[in-house]
Amino acid sequence: MIRVTLMVVFGMSLLLAADNLLPAAAEEGTDRKPGASGKSQPVTIEVIKLEGQTATVRAKGRNFDLKVGPGVTLKVGDRGRVELSEDKTILGFSSETSRENESNEGRIKEPDGTNKAGADSRSKKGSKPQSSAYSGPNKDLYEAILEELAEKGKKGEVDIPFFGGSFVQGWTRRNANRPEWEKLFATLGAVNCGIGGETSDRALWRLQNGSLDGYQAKVVVLFSIGANDVTNGDLNVDTTIKNIRSCVAEVKQRQPQAAILLVPTPDVPEMVAVVKPRNAAEGIYDRYALQNKAMADMDDGKGVFYLRAFDEELKKRGPDLAEEMKEIMRTTRDPHTTRIMYEVANETIHNALVDILAKRFPVRGTGKSPGVKKLPN
Repeated sequence: MIRVTLMVVFGMSLLLAADNLLPAAAEEGTDRKPGASGKSQPVTIEVIKLEGQTATVRAKGRNFDLKVGPGVTLKVGDRGRVELSEDKTILGFSSETSRENESNEGRIKEPDGTNKAGADSRSKKGSKPQSSAYSGPNKDLYEAILEELAEKGKKGEVDIPFFGGSFVQGWTRRNANRPEWEKLFATLGAVNCGIGGETSDRALWRLQNGSLDGYQAKVVVLFSIGANDVTNGDLNVDTTIKNIRSCVAEVKQRQPQAAILLVPTPDVPEMVAVVKPRNAAEGIYDRYALQNKAMADMDDGKGVFYLRAFDEELKKRGPDLAEEMKEIMRTTRDPHTTRIMYEVANETIHNALVDILAKRFPVRGTGKSPGVKKLPN
């Protein structure tokens, strides 16, 4: 039996730290030799999927399937130490994540191993979420977001948290975009919770572990969840769609009073062909279309709303967007500096939020700017 130490780090670039630690790697044709000492060094991995008695983990952008032995309990996002047999069966597991979550005030342990916020956690404003389990590349930003949620939650100022990746992050982390954010979204009580490079499983983990606690939202915006799953996470489309559904379920569980606005991933072929030609050749926009269709199917017209207008307006401006991206890739090579995408997002998302707030909170409107109006089309 080979004893192997594995560490799960959620939300960071995953690297193999030693050779010949996962038998699956050798089966895939990788030439790996054990270290001179004969002892295995730690490997940084991420548990990305559980199906029956098989756990799929990711390391160095590659997936490995391990058998889950009798008496071993795992869940997506766990961090801890495992003991493996030669046939890739997990014989023992000590979860650091479970111990941390069980100690969180206001949280209860569910039979399936997931953590749900208790009623106290949802109703108590300003209770600071737990951040010790997060070890991603943007930890400073992650903790700054939690601090902002905690501080504003105490004052009842978290009405519309925006979750997403680098595009959402860029609304307030790029000076050119901040004035529009302040005018169109901050006045509605919005808080920017975007973290660049976030995959759907990491978004789900954040929602499960404190980012929806300590405040009462009116609308929760999930912006292009799963957009990074190919380029950053190597997750298949079925897993992405499952994670998006779980994100929606998590918001319903933790913020039952809030509406959910699903913003699609732009599947504009002209743009993708310029920014990610290799992904375009592999049909990434076809995958995005599947993800968007799944999100559209979640729209019930009551509490969950799919913002079809965002994708439709971008497609109308596809040729202009492609030209803009060509210039960007020739100069700054930073597609997040796009003016057109932010213009479309500002208009369509702002107007959708005004509509939702007017229907669900008709007396005070947003609670922040009762006289706020929709932008002209």
